[in-house]
Amino acid sequence: MRATIEGVEIEGTPEEIAILLRSIRGDSRGPETVAAPAISAAPEEAEADDEHGITSKFAYRTLRRIPLSASQRALFSVLKQAYPDWTLASEIQRQLSWTGTQLGGVLGGLGRRLTATKGYKSGFVLWEWQWDDDEGEYSYRLPQAVIAALDRMGL
Repeated sequence: MRATIEGVEIEGTPEEIAILLRSIRGDSRGPETVAAPAISAAPEEAEADDEHGITSKFAYRTLRRIPLSASQRALFSVLKQAYPDWTLASEIQRQLSWTGTQLGGVLGGLGRRLTATKGYKSGFVLWEWQWDDDEGEYSYRLPQAVIAALDRMGL
């Protein structure tokens, strides 16, 4: 659960939040005697769609915040078509006629878009990556939350 208590954003279980409140207030009574805190949780971000913490609503907001470039759309198209399989960097480059530097630049731009979106939390990702030992390069795929956001956008 994510919550804002007196202007401070916290994350934890309801029990952990109750313990924190008791310690802040110097209250040693049990959780059943603690007054309900003024908590405002962002409902759209309360439950993650996948293990990466990002929700489809946050992914949608991130992708819609400013128009996607043609290169960003092309990258998402390649990765979405391959979902749920992983796609090697060299295969993305081959399909899009890009160099490694161009791929890195598009990924960097998407990373900046993500981290500059209001409500961003460390650990949110728009794409997954892993090192492929057999091929000696990275491979990529989209999390389900991003697939859902792209579907909502009609991409």
